[in-house]
Amino acid sequence: MQVNRSSMGHALTLIVFVCWDKDLIPATLSEPAEYPGGKESASFKPITSEDRIEYFARYTSASLGRVKKLFLGWARHNGPLSSQCQELNRLFSLCVDANKITVPDHLKDPPPPADGQEPFILDLLHEAASAYVSQARKGKSKTGDHIECDSLEALEAALCDGAAISTFELTKIAFRWCKLNRVDFGDMFNLIDLQQLSHDERLWLVRELPPQSDTPSLILNGLLQSHILSPGELHPYRLDYQGMRWKNVFRSDQVRLGNLFETMGRCFELFERKLLVLRINERLSVVIYIPPKIHKEDDFLIGDTVRLFAFPQSHPDGTGHRRLVSTKVGYRLYYDNTKLELYNNHRRDTFVFLNRSQNDEKTFKGVQGAANRARAREATITEGINYERRASIALGKFSSGLQKQIGRVNREGILAAVSKWCYLFESI
Repeated sequence: MQVNRSSMGHALTLIVFVCWDKDLIPATLSEPAEYPGGKESASFKPITSEDRIEYFARYTSASLGRVKKLFLGWARHNGPLSSQCQELNRLFSLCVDANKITVPDHLKDPPPPADGQEPFILDLLHEAASAYVSQARKGKSKTGDHIECDSLEALEAALCDGAAISTFELTKIAFRWCKLNRVDFGDMFNLIDLQQLSHDERLWLVRELPPQSDTPSLILNGLLQSHILSPGELHPYRLDYQGMRWKNVFRSDQVRLGNLFETMGRCFELFERKLLVLRINERLSVVIYIPPKIHKEDDFLIGDTVRLFAFPQSHPDGTGHRRLVSTKVGYRLYYDNTKLELYNNHRRDTFVFLNRSQNDEKTFKGVQGAANRARAREATITEGINYERRASIALGKFSSGLQKQIGRVNREGILAAVSKWCYLFESI
């Protein structure tokens, strides 16, 4: 039954399912159990962030699993409306809020179901689900090898909608289809997000595929999955080499660019080798390689270890004006939650400066409601009116020709970013 109503100019659709199956409708209806809230300890001081941190650090859900297991045991023996189950239900309501509980001795050992007793409904459902999965696995060899190529796109779309199939399972299905139909598996790379595969799963794929010069790099080097730089742009600098195992930790096409500094704050302190890929505008992309660990809010003497790559997009010569430069002995790097600065001895001699963007709020300042205002602000970023992050780069430090070609990069809005760290350099 479907009911359509209109109120205040908004359409409302109500879909109701009515079932009279006696096997599904219970013979008796019970009121929901009461929820006895735990007593809060009196506090005569303001609750601080440290108090919240300590609360969540000490929180444990071990009692929840124990009470649930006991509840199911007594439900199998006496039914869910038994006095034992109701007592355990009250304990469950307390420990779900992290209150300390003590299970009485008479509830700790539920007896097994009696012989001839009616099976518990959850056991019946579990048996039915296990039989269904077993039958599906038996038929997998009959259908998996004959899947149509067009269906792979549907499977990939289903992954985005949260379907119960992993990227690795999808990869194996595609691999079997290609092998059966003698199709190059490389044609499927654009349908599969290789970044979702673990390192062991990628090694399996490399072992199964026929030996080709570029296959290991495409699978193992995550930088080749970047949406900013193409493999042809990476090849002159050997950034596409299969021995460089770059793992993606931030992509602005999946996460808001405003979260870039937060990700940098975690990765810069943890990992030895980082690679920051920025698309400044439609004409210029920049890559910054930063090897050492760097702590936040520290003017770190980085010396001559940083490498910077410039990739201009508008020059007719595809490789003529690309530039690779290294920092010098006196260079320092500073970053915090709002900015990153790479400079030579003094900040007046800055090479790269990234910071938060001061946006024009005229278009969304008068919008009512915080959520509506946030959506209006996001729309201005999509339209290119505002930006999450801005960059200033002294292109003259690359070359005078590059500076003349691109022009001045001063507080230019960043279009996209990819941050990667190198996590493995061993050969397969």
